[in-house]
Amino acid sequence: MKFDIEAARKDGHTDAQIAEFLARQNNFDLNAARQAGHKDADLVQFLAAGRPDAPGFVDAWKQGQADMAEGSADFMRRGLLAAFPGASRAFNLVTHGNLDGRNITIEELAARHRAEYEERRRVGGATGMDWGRLLGQAMSPATIVAGASGAPVRAGFGPAAVSGAIGGALSGAFQPADTTTDSMLNAGAGAAGGAVAGAVASKLGDVVRSAWRSVVGNPVSAADIQRAVTAALAEQGVDPATVSNVAMLQMRDQIEWALKNGRSLDSASLVRKSDFESLGVKPTLGQVTRDPMQWARERDMRGIWRVGDKLTDRLQEQRDTLAGKLHPAEIVDDAGVGDRLIESLSGLADRSRKQFGSLYERARQQSGAEAAVDITGLADDFGKILRDYGEDKIPSAVRARLASYGVLDGKQTKLFTLVDAEQAIQQINKLYDPGNRAEAAALNEIRTAIKRAVETSDIGDLFKPARDAAAGWYRTVDRTPALKAVVEDKIAPDDFVRKFVINGKRDDLKALAGALDGDQEAIGAIRSKIIEHLQGAAFGANPARDASFNPSRFKTALDKLAPRIGAFFSPEEITELQTVSRVGGYINSVPNASAPNMSNTAAALSNRAFDVLGGLARIPGARVLAGNVAGRAALNPTVPSAPVLTGPMQQMMGGAASAGAPIATGVPAEPTGRRDPVRNFPGRPLTVSDLMNGI
Repeated sequence: MKFDIEAARKDGHTDAQIAEFLARQNNFDLNAARQAGHKDADLVQFLAAGRPDAPGFVDAWKQGQADMAEGSADFMRRGLLAAFPGASRAFNLVTHGNLDGRNITIEELAARHRAEYEERRRVGGATGMDWGRLLGQAMSPATIVAGASGAPVRAGFGPAAVSGAIGGALSGAFQPADTTTDSMLNAGAGAAGGAVAGAVASKLGDVVRSAWRSVVGNPVSAADIQRAVTAALAEQGVDPATVSNVAMLQMRDQIEWALKNGRSLDSASLVRKSDFESLGVKPTLGQVTRDPMQWARERDMRGIWRVGDKLTDRLQEQRDTLAGKLHPAEIVDDAGVGDRLIESLSGLADRSRKQFGSLYERARQQSGAEAAVDITGLADDFGKILRDYGEDKIPSAVRARLASYGVLDGKQTKLFTLVDAEQAIQQINKLYDPGNRAEAAALNEIRTAIKRAVETSDIGDLFKPARDAAAGWYRTVDRTPALKAVVEDKIAPDDFVRKFVINGKRDDLKALAGALDGDQEAIGAIRSKIIEHLQGAAFGANPARDASFNPSRFKTALDKLAPRIGAFFSPEEITELQTVSRVGGYINSVPNASAPNMSNTAAALSNRAFDVLGGLARIPGARVLAGNVAGRAALNPTVPSAPVLTGPMQQMMGGAASAGAPIATGVPAEPTGRRDPVRNFPGRPLTVSDLMNGI
């Protein structure tokens, strides 16, 4: 049963207490996570889902049976090919389309099934000997046949050696191999090892287990894990600031497991899978690994009737989840939002004017006199403007108003108060015509000169608060383009969002948010328009509401907006949008060298279906069965990993395998296919875990 976080909180438990309880339940290193900077609230969210159950005994037994069945089938195929080469090759060419009788697709599906089983054990926290799988291997008909072959001779050292050699040869031959030569070498090694398998094999097993414990299971520090997480992100060019706390915790958990169990993880797949899970989006194998063939296979498979139903459902669920992350709180056209924002800013202007007007009136009543603004500087500025632009470029109403105070000849005829200054500015705003460029430029300079006169005048201590309030208001208008456009009546509602929100500069948006402080309705409208803009970039016009996510357009739009919208969105919200961008790319960006059938023609789908099914397509029901197997592998992706083994460990593991018996230990098997991880380990690329383990 899922843990009820909200009920625990209502009972008075803190997030710290809940996190400690869940950590004990999930065997999670809580202190290390806290030291890495993760908050208790994030840890509670991460741990609440609980650890999935590991495979039960029956599942383990079935996997052991499958291990040996596959190996024995492969051995018999090779045996027939060796004994009857001509007839076998002809039969194989007709039934399988190749000379050696291999069905690569089915082999890959079996390998992925083994990888899925190992991942379920890991996620479920299973460690140590897999007794169910070992019993399944031991009770497999292939193993019983191998053991029975040596049964007639049992007593004495010599008979035991003969019996062990026969059983070891068959068991070694039954192990999966890439070539007939490999099968013969396995059989020979099994015979030699089986002859001395008794006490020697037992001692050898003890040595192998001891050596394995020397390289895995050691304590892993929080610093080691954090360095590995940072390296994984750096390898993919992902800024840690754009990764959610939940994704960070998931990467830490997987890397901690890998370091403790001597495994190396594919860092690219780890980052992608964590991104998916942090958004609550279920990925596919091709999306996590970005393997070109797997990605294309999944895209082609979705169009095959019955076979691709679940895969199609998964892709549709992904699209719907991403669309839900980009759904605005309300849908309002640009003009409606513009009207709302202009109304809010106009209200701010009215309140500010009343504020310094009331301060001025209060001071005037206390002193019994008007406070005059010194017009000396204003007269000088106005004279220069007249010379530069000419009298015909200054509206007569503005000239008459300023002349009434003596500004034209520099001889003050009556008081020019703060209220008079504000009224003069409002008159300029009403007469302002941006279409008349020369007149507009002259009025801009007159307005600036009046503001400067107010800010530099010494009007006495009683009037100083009013002067400071007026000067502060003018500065706010000047540094807030949207507010200035509203005050000067230079913006149409239809253009407001485009000019001051979508195309606004970072500092201008920050100033706009400050001017709207307290008006949550207006701020909410801006948030909705930004999300609506990103939604349009992701899905286009989308009249049917089911268009595919376009990762290129969305990333372009988000990269432009993300550095500028911090005044309206929290860092966590911006991080989620950046995760949406990456996940949308994992889903819909075609990997390099991938060749999915974009035309979805019937012939191509039919060819792909036969490619997936191979020779089994002739068996009734096999099409759906094979499709379900392939679908399970695609719909239950894991992060590819490989064992990290030292040179002596490789030699010991090779010696143990040559003993012939199926070895099932606590060491996880390589999840990526048949290739022997010990022999091929030196050739694979260096990974994050390799660096952390000093390889």
